[in-house]
Amino acid sequence: MSEDALAGNACIFIPRRIFVALVAAMWFFANVGEFFAIMIWYPLTPATQGRACTSHQCLKVFTCHGMQDTTRHIREPLLLLGGLIFGLFGLHGAVGINHIHLKWFAYFQLAIVVLYLFCLAADGLFIHVCGEYPSNVIYQLILSSIPDWPVVEEKKEALRDMEVYPVRLVNWMVERNVGRWNFLLSIFYAAVAYYCSHVTMILSRIYIDGPIGLGVNYRLGAWRSEVLLKHRIEEMEEELLFGKSLREDSGAQDAINEQDKMVHLQAERGRSYGAV
Repeated sequence: MSEDALAGNACIFIPRRIFVALVAAMWFFANVGEFFAIMIWYPLTPATQGRACTSHQCLKVFTCHGMQDTTRHIREPLLLLGGLIFGLFGLHGAVGINHIHLKWFAYFQLAIVVLYLFCLAADGLFIHVCGEYPSNVIYQLILSSIPDWPVVEEKKEALRDMEVYPVRLVNWMVERNVGRWNFLLSIFYAAVAYYCSHVTMILSRIYIDGPIGLGVNYRLGAWRSEVLLKHRIEEMEEELLFGKSLREDSGAQDAINEQDKMVHLQAERGRSYGAV
């Protein structure tokens, strides 16, 4: 039985190790593309000079207008930097069998669950108090990079030009209850992140404790081949030191032993030992 089979499956039929590697690769490569896009286009964007606030105008940060972009400015950098760093850790942990990196990737995905639940609660409070949608809801749900999805590009451009997003106006423009869809989407993202974290943590534990919690397990073929190889090395050392072989039958017995060792070494050529 292969190691991937002993590690079990995720999503019913996908091998657990392959599943974790694919999830980590999506996190890493998607954010690598986003990072380079920002590095290329940000210097080309015209700079806008901000004006320092004075007296009572400094308190506008605690108003609806000042808090409109708060959750978006929390969510986007954390997903970008976290996906770059911990996505790479998760990919190396799944491919290179490193349980520590897998644990870090699992904890990152658990933090993503907390992030989405926090943004959902904060956005809900903002909508209730201000009667407007925060920019996090608009950018997460409507202003996607996929053309004409979930709404046509003309409506997306109109939303990008708006400074505030009144609830009734936005619902009328996109012909759906944006707050309800944002709630369902946030719960879905949090559930997926929690499931991926759970699968990753199980794989990390398998690399340490084995498939049934008994620690590192050694396959008999690999163990026997290592023992035979160890004895052969000892015999070669004796021959070099004393100039003679300690074996009585140097003909047929050597051929049998070498053939036996080659069979087991070929059977275990991929890995001599493992946690599973």
